[in-house]
Amino acid sequence: MNPNNELGLKLAAFMANPSAAFVEKNPEILGNTALVMLQSMAKGLKSDGQFAAARLYDECRVLFHLCRKVGAKKAFSLHKGQMTAGPELRGLLSAAEATVARAAEESSPEVAAEACLACARVLEHPRFAHLSRALQSEALLKASGAHLIEARLTGAAESAAQAKRLIEQALPLCEPAAETHQQLLANLEVATELLAAAEPAP
Repeated sequence: MNPNNELGLKLAAFMANPSAAFVEKNPEILGNTALVMLQSMAKGLKSDGQFAAARLYDECRVLFHLCRKVGAKKAFSLHKGQMTAGPELRGLLSAAEATVARAAEESSPEVAAEACLACARVLEHPRFAHLSRALQSEALLKASGAHLIEARLTGAAESAAQAKRLIEQALPLCEPAAETHQQLLANLEVATELLAAAEPAP
């Protein structure tokens, strides 16, 4: 977004702290120009490989369409996404995603343990159930990945077992054709292999 553009600044302010009150005070952010700006930003982020950030802009467009249809307050009560999850949970989701990515890059048991803890904070948050089934399954996928990283680095069977439990919890939440479902099945295979390797020989 162009920082010199007033509409762009208002959109940026909303993205930083989404609220129905902000929408009602600044209804111009629901206009077609704003929606095109959000679409353009999401497209640019996707081309840079920043899919998680792009997803927020896409979600924002969905939320704005709902605001136009039913009003801001009702839209915020109906929408089950990251934008309406509240600032604390949004922050935890972002922190978990960044920490799991760091754990995947660094072969450090300490960072892997930190990633597992960051994911646990998300899953245990009281507003986690407010998220859509798709977002819940993505968070569980990320958490399973963190435990698999820890299992590979430490050989801890309990980490692999926890990854398997998280995957089994996530699978019913997503459509079989969804990419998340396929990734969960791949993680399940890895978790099963790690658990088998950890079993003592007969």
